[in-house]
Amino acid sequence: MKILIAGGAGQVGRALRDLPARRDASLVFVERNKLDITNRSAIDEALNTLQPDVVINVTAYTNVDEAETASDIAYAVNRDGPAMLAEACDVRRVVLIHISTDFVFDGKARRPYLEDDPANPLGVYGNSKLEGERAIAERLEKHIIVRTSWVFSPYRRNFVKSILRLAQEKAELRVVDDQVGAPTAASDIAAALIDIAVAVSDGEKTWGIYHFCGTPALSRYEFAGVIVDKARPLLQNMPRLFASSSNDSQYPAQRPAFADLNCERLFNTNHPGAAKKPTIKTQIIPLLFTANQVCRFAMPWLSPAATIILRTSLRVAPGRAPQLLLRSQIPSRTVLTSPRSHR
Repeated sequence: MKILIAGGAGQVGRALRDLPARRDASLVFVERNKLDITNRSAIDEALNTLQPDVVINVTAYTNVDEAETASDIAYAVNRDGPAMLAEACDVRRVVLIHISTDFVFDGKARRPYLEDDPANPLGVYGNSKLEGERAIAERLEKHIIVRTSWVFSPYRRNFVKSILRLAQEKAELRVVDDQVGAPTAASDIAAALIDIAVAVSDGEKTWGIYHFCGTPALSRYEFAGVIVDKARPLLQNMPRLFASSSNDSQYPAQRPAFADLNCERLFNTNHPGAAKKPTIKTQIIPLLFTANQVCRFAMPWLSPAATIILRTSLRVAPGRAPQLLLRSQIPSRTVLTSPRSHR
């Protein structure tokens, strides 16, 4: 089975490149200079040339704040591009798998959001992604939309990398404690997308929207505490972390206060990827990273010997994730806050 990956430069795209080769799936990556999803001619050329069985679209405009003043770009990439991809896939009877976001919700719920809960985005970014979802559903039956939350990886800008950088630069950090979400490793999303694509090819064809995110949900403050605690061996001085309110932040775009997603539909129904549940790591997702990845995030110049020392000090085996440190377990001298983070 041939899978075309549209948008291989972002966090999930890079994570897809890092996946080990599989016998049941051949991944073809097409960069934006060769496949601009806002250009229908470019889409047609790529699909005609490569003739994929499945297209996975991980192209997105994700700068939440800049979207407020660059709405034309946000809607072009997040709504119009997916609409054209869907039309092109429909003509060729190709499956489209598309990444979306928890930002389609307003964050007023007090339980994890279900796929069918009413969407009510708070800003341009969330609304452009929601309209992209609807555009796909209107144009293509054979589609899977995967909503996820708080993506982090060794690549691009994200909350984990921002906290690690600031922890090395500042003695005190302030992180909001009134935004709750589900941090999700890009590597887990990537593996799930391929599992879903293979399951579709194997005959499991339950189309529609699915949620996929990490567990448990925690606040930005709690997540920052986990990050700093696990990076302790790398830091010359531990920063003090203080909790703050979203009202103290000067962000142009409002964030959902609560953005946990219910993933039961993905795991408990006859859906694409159901048979692959053991390999979809959401239920046991590493909410941080392996010791090797800590080095890549914070101090990529560390030697292999230093990596071994770090892994030993963290008591983490190669390829294993540290245990999540919840708020009640955060050392009392550690208090948390939020940098100007990017999703």
